[in-house]
Amino acid sequence: MSKKIKKHLKRSMPWLLITSLIISSIAVGLVFNLNVKIYKLAQDKNVNLGLSLFRAQAQTNDWASTTVEVRNAPPQFEAGGEPEESPTTSTSTTPVNIGGSISFAATGDDPEDNDYFLLVCGDAVGATANSHDAPTCDGVSLCVSASTTDETPSTCTYSPVTDPPGEIQEWYAYVCDAHDTDPFCGIVSQGSGYAAGADEASPFYVNHAPAIDLTLATIDNLEAGGAFEFTATSTDQDTIRGGDILTTYFCDNAGWASGGCLGSTFCVATSTSGGTAVATSCPWTSSIPTQDNTYDFYVYIEDQFGLPAANNGTSSTYTIINSRPTVSGSFIFLQPTSGNHIVLNLKGNTTAVTASTTKNEVYDKNGCTDIVGATSTIYWQNAAGGYGCAANDDDCYQIANTSCIVEDCAGASDSLASVTCTTTMAFHAIPTDDSANASTTTWLAAIFAYDEEGAVATSSWTGTDVQTNPAIGVTEPLIDYNVLTPGTNTGTSTATTTITVLGNCPVDTYLYGTDMLQTPYSMDISQQKHDLLYNFDYSTQGTNATDTPSTNLEDLTVIKPTTAAPDQIDYVYWGIGIPLSQHSGVYDGANTFQVWIDDDGAW
Repeated sequence: MSKKIKKHLKRSMPWLLITSLIISSIAVGLVFNLNVKIYKLAQDKNVNLGLSLFRAQAQTNDWASTTVEVRNAPPQFEAGGEPEESPTTSTSTTPVNIGGSISFAATGDDPEDNDYFLLVCGDAVGATANSHDAPTCDGVSLCVSASTTDETPSTCTYSPVTDPPGEIQEWYAYVCDAHDTDPFCGIVSQGSGYAAGADEASPFYVNHAPAIDLTLATIDNLEAGGAFEFTATSTDQDTIRGGDILTTYFCDNAGWASGGCLGSTFCVATSTSGGTAVATSCPWTSSIPTQDNTYDFYVYIEDQFGLPAANNGTSSTYTIINSRPTVSGSFIFLQPTSGNHIVLNLKGNTTAVTASTTKNEVYDKNGCTDIVGATSTIYWQNAAGGYGCAANDDDCYQIANTSCIVEDCAGASDSLASVTCTTTMAFHAIPTDDSANASTTTWLAAIFAYDEEGAVATSSWTGTDVQTNPAIGVTEPLIDYNVLTPGTNTGTSTATTTITVLGNCPVDTYLYGTDMLQTPYSMDISQQKHDLLYNFDYSTQGTNATDTPSTNLEDLTVIKPTTAAPDQIDYVYWGIGIPLSQHSGVYDGANTFQVWIDDDGAW
């Protein structure tokens, strides 16, 4: 090796050594996790590299990932929304009938706002929630609600209520969600205020139906109209209230609804307490008429809560024995032709008299077919002899059997027949209404019905009035003054009008008229005069006619008719004076005869 090369190597050794040391330190630091620091030292204008080696500190921090599975939280009853019997509560004195229903209400609160169900069970076995479906009781199920939005009230109804082991049914309520994968039911509750025994909390009380043990007629075998007695014995198993009050209905047929018979009710009996073999009895009087026969009666029982006996409609019999037929009068009336009065037709009409009727509904103990005939009397109250009066068109009408009809009898099983007796009354029959002289009296009627044994119905009486009919008729259709010269009058040559009484009272008449006309001329009504004096002198006598009604009264001398003939008549005479300036021609007019009751006349 040449010297030049040696020298060069000699000069290069320190740098080579330094470089090697640096590389080695770095390598060692990487391997042994040493701290390597390189820094520059300034010394005598020469730059030297300094190497500082430090031992590495131990690592004190580290990390790890975390995981946990959070299960679905069960719903709970919302505060103030605890389960309760609602809308009505059941207590020992307000139980639920077997076969009836009871409802429950509550509000659920789910932490995840899931929909929930209200579930009510009949025991404390437990409940199971179901994904996407309603929960179920592990034991006895009472009811479950529809799916309900969180924090919204929910209800369910137990119906029909079935028979628990006793009179008390405990209930246990849950709110359950229908979570997709992890459904839960919350804590069971027996209702708000349960510890204090609140009415709306568990339990609810159940009312059982009574049962009929025996029915019979304890007083039996009587005539129609007799006082029977019916009895029923029954059992009611409820004791928690000291026994239920039972109401027993005795009906005439197999038909009943809560609170009464659908047909006729014989009688109703009420027990004072429930229990075993409770007897209830009540009396019943049979109707008249009823055929002699054996009849069924039917028993229906319900307790104080309206629950009927399971064997309602149990029947027994009673017997009505044969009795001598009799006929009992029920009522009689005069059948008026208008309102409450008998209104007579006027004399001279097409029908001179009006029909009046007596009618009676007649009973026979053993049926209306026993009734074979009847007679009747219509009479004025003061008629001599009463209903035995002598026939007289003015005050007494005797009606024979031939003018009486027995009708409306449907057969021996019918209890009622109608007897109608008809007669006609004359136009002059005594009036008794307020306008009449005999206004303090009335018209009466009696009716007598006969059965096959000759028994006579008891007569009944009633009063009705015959109406006063003030009425007159004028025989002459024309008052003819003949031919007169202006400035003259009829003198004592009068025209005559004949007045006939057509009604049943004495009468007077008011006279008024109209002016006589020959268009365009007229003659005043006052030119005419009237008087009751035959051939009165126009110049000095008579009353000037007027056109005002109820002004000029003529006091007739007629009396109330008592027979159809002869007629009761009187006359009014007429005269007229012709003014000197009266235009010639034929004048026509009309005069009116206004009837008036003559209070002072002869009735």
